[in-house]
Amino acid sequence: MRKTFLILLTSAMLLSFCPGYKTASASGLYFSKANEDNGCYWETVIYGTSAGTEIMPLATEKTITRTKVSSYKNANGTVLWSIEVTATFSYNGISAKCTGCSGKAVSYNDTWVIKSYSSSRQGNSATTIATATDQNGISPKDYTFSVTIKCDKNGVVS
Repeated sequence: MRKTFLILLTSAMLLSFCPGYKTASASGLYFSKANEDNGCYWETVIYGTSAGTEIMPLATEKTITRTKVSSYKNANGTVLWSIEVTATFSYNGISAKCTGCSGKAVSYNDTWVIKSYSSSRQGNSATTIATATDQNGISPKDYTFSVTIKCDKNGVVS
């Protein structure tokens, strides 16, 4: 009995120090605020299931899809317009790459009009750039904003 216990304990210790395996870090909800002088602010959130914490051989490739949304809100917390990027990443513990992306921009207020938006990917990141026009006031004013999502080699998205 004691010999069996020692064999199991030794095996478990050897597996835990095996250099060919890494633990994928879990990514969850990310939240940030960037305040502006006029009381409005940008709120950014990443949506998607976590990458998990399973033991992953370095050569195993995993795929995840995440969406990052930045919303422009007034001082009362009402969303005026938002921009989002959705990206699919593959990672393996050594490197990560963006394999596909899409984006959109949406106005939630009559005084804001989406003028244009586009998405692109490069390496391990994807970006959506959008321009919205604030038609509130005497002369309309354009605002351009971008949102970028990145994935590291362990599947952690930011």
